Amino acid sequence: MNSKLIRIDGELRMAAENALAKLVRVEHEFDRSNILLPIWTSGGSPIEIAIMRDKEGFLVGDSGETFREAEEFGGQVSFARQASKYAAEYGLEYGKKTIFLRNVSIDRLPGAICVVAEVAKLSYDAAAAKAAETKDKRLAEMFHDRLVRIFTHSSVSRDVSIIGASSHEWHFSNVVTIGQTRTIFEPVSPIANSVYSVFAKFQDVRLLDAAPSRVSVVQERGVMGDYYALLAQTSNVIETSIDDTEIRQLVA
Repeated sequence: MNSKLIRIDGELRMAAENALAKLVRVEHEFDRSNILLPIWTSGGSPIEIAIMRDKEGFLVGDSGETFREAEEFGGQVSFARQASKYAAEYGLEYGKKTIFLRNVSIDRLPGAICVVAEVAKLSYDAAAAKAAETKDKRLAEMFHDRLVRIFTHSSVSRDVSIIGASSHEWHFSNVVTIGQTRTIFEPVSPIANSVYSVFAKFQDVRLLDAAPSRVSVVQERGVMGDYYALLAQTSNVIETSIDDTEIRQLVA
């Protein structure tokens, strides 16, 4: 066999093993092993799975880490509901804020890890989507009343559909129309689902020949973190505390 081919195969094997080592991290404690997987929630956090001894075999669970992530945006109640539903569908259990599977044999560990991780991701993503929808709807209704007060009912439309440059139909909460000028005011909460949704919509409509002006409405700039800079790429970003005069200037 060609010695060069053997050397190349060795390099390939080493490269693959090094890549795998960086993708999956394992930390061992006294009574458990924690595995950080290359599976991310919609919030950008990797799924962490814990393996512990059980009466027969092992217990595989997420140790409540995904629940704690959901707590950060106030989605713990929704997460618990979603986790209970998905756990039942996938043959797992949910209790004490943890998604888990009992009595897993050694040969079933890989599959159990994957299933628990999948349910944790599904539960988090569903809770995040619901939280974003609820918060954005509340903010949209509040800001609609303010826009009507500033521009009158006839100039402010709710739930407006606009076809983007991609030919996809997008739905927007509030659109102010003054003459031939349209300005979209879209609520955004500091949740990944909300931010990415608004960014995608604005990115598409901004490419139209007669693109409407775009305004992202947030409650506080400080809590948006890096999301603020992302939104600023496709829109003006304002806080709900902005003066009426500044809102008029955005529409002018």
